[in-house]
Amino acid sequence: MNDPHARCLRSSLPLEGAQFALGSGPSRSWERVLRCAVVALLLAAASNAFAQAFPVPGRPITLIVPYAPGGVTDTGARLMAAGLEKELATPVVVVNKAGAASQIGLTELVRSKPDGYTLSYVVLPTVVTHYLVPGRDVPYTRASFQPVAMHHYVPQTISVKADGPYKSLTDLVEAARKTPDAISISDSGQMAVPHTQVLMLQLAAGVRFLSVHYTGGAPSVNALLGGHVDALAGATADALPYKQSGAFRVLAIAAAQADASMPEVPTMKSLGYDVVAASWTGIVAPADTHPRWSRRSPGR
Repeated sequence: MNDPHARCLRSSLPLEGAQFALGSGPSRSWERVLRCAVVALLLAAASNAFAQAFPVPGRPITLIVPYAPGGVTDTGARLMAAGLEKELATPVVVVNKAGAASQIGLTELVRSKPDGYTLSYVVLPTVVTHYLVPGRDVPYTRASFQPVAMHHYVPQTISVKADGPYKSLTDLVEAARKTPDAISISDSGQMAVPHTQVLMLQLAAGVRFLSVHYTGGAPSVNALLGGHVDALAGATADALPYKQSGAFRVLAIAAAQADASMPEVPTMKSLGYDVVAASWTGIVAPADTHPRWSRRSPGR
């Protein structure tokens, strides 16, 4: 496809395999992400005959955040909303619909009219587990979503309170080995990326933790701050401010290599645990928002 606007877009939400992406890679400049999102919204909202202008001046666009306020996804969405308001000259309203590891918010999205005025943030691979995990009753599948744009990529971490007894990931793992199902770790929801990170660590280490599920990153961070759990499973962006303030000790990062934001923190792989986990976060619209989407694989 030669259209330079279409080249901004990516639309892959694969159902299988180890790669989950809404975009072509782990990072993009803010300017390019915003530009691509604006182009995508304009294409998405247009009718087949392109007879109606989008957006109608003054008509608000709803941007659903399917997690609690204050977390990484919520913060990114509010930054994006401010940029979109400026570019589109119409209000963009962020609405938090937290619960069930984003299922509540995404359910509202797929039940909305596919006219470009209701969008949602989505986190991969979390959403894939909703419709692939046996027994989970959700009103959507891969076909229910129209990808708009990739926004950000964030590796996962395990953190503890800096004044606590655990000085290393090995300390935490060995404590779980001695007392199975007793060492509690907060996360942003069942089968959300932080939780799957813990499941992967359990398999790699041969131990069992006690996962405590919250409605988003911010409540799970608060659980560790308040001493309600032993550790936090969360993104680098969740842990970094508290690491910098001295409140948290980040034990390890679930990445293939050290992260530039905390280069001294070891990877789980370097400690002997084959765990790599990250979230890819982007914007989606309801299916059938517009039939003329560019459908291209990541990196093409």
